Amino acid sequence: MPGCSPGRNEHIVISKLMRRYNFPLFLVLFATVSYFPALSQKKEKSPYAVGNLEWSEGSVLTNDGTELKGLLRYDDNDNILSFQDGTSTRAFNSQNIAGFEFTDAVTGKQRIFYTYPAVEMNTDIVRPLFFELLRDFGSFTVLSRLDPLAMDEKVWAKATPLVFATPTGTTVTGSRRFNTQIIISQAETIYFRDSTGVIKPYLQITEKDIAGGGTNRSKMKNKVLDRDVLKTLTAPLYDKVKACRDKYQLRLDRKNDLLEILDCYRRR
Repeated sequence: MPGCSPGRNEHIVISKLMRRYNFPLFLVLFATVSYFPALSQKKEKSPYAVGNLEWSEGSVLTNDGTELKGLLRYDDNDNILSFQDGTSTRAFNSQNIAGFEFTDAVTGKQRIFYTYPAVEMNTDIVRPLFFELLRDFGSFTVLSRLDPLAMDEKVWAKATPLVFATPTGTTVTGSRRFNTQIIISQAETIYFRDSTGVIKPYLQITEKDIAGGGTNRSKMKNKVLDRDVLKTLTAPLYDKVKACRDKYQLRLDRKNDLLEILDCYRRR
């Protein structure tokens, strides 16, 4: 029955969680019956991605300039690219390739990734990272990067008072009931890269799915990290950006709205 049992993507996430966090079986079963029915009812998950785990035709550009053509499978969560050419299978990370592209087997869209040195979010470490190309406007590009899935478990006790009538009066006692809540979250960050290669974060989108403790819901938070980036890159035509925003009643702190505004800006 739809929504009653986890589908392929849900099984993928379960296996990821077990592998990454070494979950005990009861937590996996809890996630299956409590979390994934709600997830399956959502038609679109943005930015909550579980990775493109189908093999697709594409190509890889290594750091020495060699182009490899074959089947690719990219895991958005672990940022690992698998490649096979019919004779062997190899795995790549952002340390040993310059970029890759493939047709996403799920969406049917062409996806292009480049490797750029950048500061990893929430750290001060500069290292090569995969970025997905969303738009190329010549003087600047719009990039996206997904953080790995994160899981948090909250357990708390709730006291329940019990009242008993006794021969000597009324006795009040109580019991404790423990509630468990699982929070699975993922963040996507939208970056701008200028013509000199400087990459700056602009927008962070965090989605949380919460299950347990009498709650089964999703939350999404959009946070603009640097409002000056867009204004600087589109100057002196920033007024056109604002005009597109106002004309179509769009928002600069929403990913799809932002891309639509920039497409409108390019047409003008």
